[in-house]
Amino acid sequence: MDTPMQRRSDASHVRPVLIALAVLLFAGHIHADQPSQPAISAAEVTIPQAPYAQVILDFDVPAAEPVSPLFTQWRYMGGMRDGRMRMDQGLGLREPGGYLAITDGVLKGTFEHMRRSSRNDARLATITIDARVNGNQIEGTAQIGEHHGKVTGQIMPDAALTRSNALPHDKGWPSFLGPVNTGVAAQSTGVKLTETPSAARLIWKTEETDIGHGIGAISRFMHTWPHASTTRTSTGSSSPILAEGKVFFSYYVPSAARENPARLAEFAEASGLAVADLPDYAKEKIDLAADDIVLAVDAATGKTLWKAVMKGRGINHQHHKEGPFNMTPAYHDGRVFAIGMSGALYAFAAKDGTPLWETQLGSGRAMWSASVVALPGVVVAPSGGVWCGFDPDTGNELWKSSIRFVNAAVAVWQHQGKHYIISGSGGNLIWDGTAEHIVCLDAITGAEVWRGDIPDHPAAIYSAGRGSGPGGITIHGDHLIAYTLHVSADAASRTDRRNSAKQGVSAWKLSLHGIEKLWDIRGENLSNGEHLPVVLRDRFVVIGDLRVIDLATGQVISQGSGVKPGNGGYLQAMEDMLFARRDGTHGSIETGIYKVDENGQIRDLLDGAAWRPSFGGATTSYHHPIMYPMLDGRVFLRQSDGIYCWDFRAESRQ
Repeated sequence: MDTPMQRRSDASHVRPVLIALAVLLFAGHIHADQPSQPAISAAEVTIPQAPYAQVILDFDVPAAEPVSPLFTQWRYMGGMRDGRMRMDQGLGLREPGGYLAITDGVLKGTFEHMRRSSRNDARLATITIDARVNGNQIEGTAQIGEHHGKVTGQIMPDAALTRSNALPHDKGWPSFLGPVNTGVAAQSTGVKLTETPSAARLIWKTEETDIGHGIGAISRFMHTWPHASTTRTSTGSSSPILAEGKVFFSYYVPSAARENPARLAEFAEASGLAVADLPDYAKEKIDLAADDIVLAVDAATGKTLWKAVMKGRGINHQHHKEGPFNMTPAYHDGRVFAIGMSGALYAFAAKDGTPLWETQLGSGRAMWSASVVALPGVVVAPSGGVWCGFDPDTGNELWKSSIRFVNAAVAVWQHQGKHYIISGSGGNLIWDGTAEHIVCLDAITGAEVWRGDIPDHPAAIYSAGRGSGPGGITIHGDHLIAYTLHVSADAASRTDRRNSAKQGVSAWKLSLHGIEKLWDIRGENLSNGEHLPVVLRDRFVVIGDLRVIDLATGQVISQGSGVKPGNGGYLQAMEDMLFARRDGTHGSIETGIYKVDENGQIRDLLDGAAWRPSFGGATTSYHHPIMYPMLDGRVFLRQSDGIYCWDFRAESRQ
């Protein structure tokens, strides 16, 4: 039976957005006889036009070594355009593993794909399939080497996904820490969420096959041949964001524009291959240049809406503990703002990716530790070692603060129709003995509105970990909540300060005159120093030890038990559900999932166990936070080979 996806997708279905045209749209006063600079240098924007569907393939190929058990029973998922599907190879990003195509109701093709059972056990196999497509169902044969089995699956057309998985367009998760003033929690839509997390449904995976995992432990020093030849290439540790019913993502892909001859020679010697015979999936990890990429994906279907590639503008940094560990983009008022690997701040039209402008922030590792915040009239980003404000219409600098960006994001306070930037001043009690203040800046002018002491001065906001923590501050309404660190006033040495340090969590009432402490709790193991307190039901604060605290009074309402944020772990919330990520550092996504009822009682839905995605693997971050946009029961996870949409609604529309 014919399917709606029988025409082969080719270049005619991708519409380049010409930079010159973008300039004319952006700056209509430029005369035809005047030379002009492109809005964003080397930017190429494509908008796929061919019919789209999401495809799930389930393989069952009983086989002996070397492909078993990794390839015996497994699933592949991705996007199809006009009956043609680009298959992910699983190791490299620049080259596909191959293609599958539907012709006369038959899905056929051969592709190369890597699967992994552990850090040191990765197998690359060649798979050939020949299957009939009956309606939206797939059934046929699969062959891996000499081993034969079967493949089944289904095609989910664009329209069907849109009907069953539509999200509100007027709400979202527009920046790293979510919507303004929500306390690292999703905006409420009143949707009822499941009581059984294991029943969460996987809806889609991004069709782009060049999204790698984040910097982390399993990317340990990819400049050595064994790791470069067995590990998926990293593309930085940015988080997706959500706005206008779209998922936006900023990342980089190694470019062949600048090879590394010395490293190539080392690879050749270690592998026993000639330089010319080295596989591209290994070479790309040591190339010096990278393409900066900003991607827009339909949140209901996973299809690519537009993709902006800044060719050769980035720096390829494959490493373990350091490097590009944030750079999450931000959205406001129809525009997306993202930082590139060379320190450029880019602006695009959210609707179609039209390049609007770029401005240079700086370069080097200092630029790789901070996400963007976009507000009415200002874009806040790091420049020159401090937070700065930029004009969202032009990219011109509006102000430069004295606040060092020691965390991955600034907090935002919205009050009486205006926006304010809230941050710590950057003091470090342990390392240099410097106490810290909470500083409030006018978001439009950058002027300091007030500066307040942390309770029991000297003290500091406790967030950063070994990388760059999420931001140190949670704001909900006119309340500010933060973990604090307190040392003995007479501790003179670094060792004495470290030994005397005590944790706390504090809440303040914000006003234009300053901060007023509401309550303060001290204790051991309140926080891992990397996550933020989370606000649920607009009334309760949940902290790292799963204590539920009344936001107004500081009264402890209940105490949970189960998976807590640990090594690279974070807290987020959606409706009445709390997600507690245990460890993002070592190659897994393990999440405790809890419900907090209207009386503040916390309940573990997993009885001490952790929810793990049943498909798609994990992504690592090595203390470089990766957040998951959440809205209306959907969670958008960045996993090892793309972004996946998971549905936690109690009742999903089919």
